[in-house]
Amino acid sequence: SAEDGAEKKQDKREEKRQAPGHDLKLYLHGDLGAGKTTFSRYFIQAFGVTGAVKSPTYTLIEPYEITLLAELASEKGRGKSASKTNSKMGQEQKEGESDHVMTIYHADLYRLASPLELYDLGLLEEQGIWLIEWPEKGDGVLPLADIELNLMREGEQLSLRMSPQSPL
Repeated sequence: SAEDGAEKKQDKREEKRQAPGHDLKLYLHGDLGAGKTTFSRYFIQAFGVTGAVKSPTYTLIEPYEITLLAELASEKGRGKSASKTNSKMGQEQKEGESDHVMTIYHADLYRLASPLELYDLGLLEEQGIWLIEWPEKGDGVLPLADIELNLMREGEQLSLRMSPQSPL
C-alpha cells in the first residue's frame, strides 16, 4: 500500500540519520566568538564534570566521562520494582540496575584541512554524546546531526536557535 511505501521511505531516512552506536550528536554553528565553546562548557558541566573543561581548538577533541543514573539512561518507564536512592543525586534507582558510564566528545573542527582527517581522529568510531563545533568542516564524512544549534551574537546579546534533525 501507499502507506507501507511511505513508512519504508521514512525508515530509510531515519537509518541514514543514525550513526550506529551513537547516542546523541549535537552540531554547533556560529561565527568566531558566538559562544559555541562556552555553550559546550556549560553543557558538559551540567552532566557533573567538575574538572577543567578545555577548549578543543588545538587538541581537536576533548573527551569527558560522565555517569548517568540507570533510571535516566534506561528507555524503560518507571516500574513497581524495588528501588534505592542514589545518594549523589537523590534519585531513585531500580534494584539490579547500575549507572551508565558514557563519554561526551567535545570537538572543534575549525582547523581541519579536509573532512577526511576525521578518519584519523577516531571520533567516528566513538559512542557517546558528540558536541561538534564547526561541523561544516566535516561535511560528507560526519553523520547527520540529531540536533543543530545555531549561536548568534549581536553586540552583548546572544541567541540560540535549536533545530531537531532526528527523533530522539
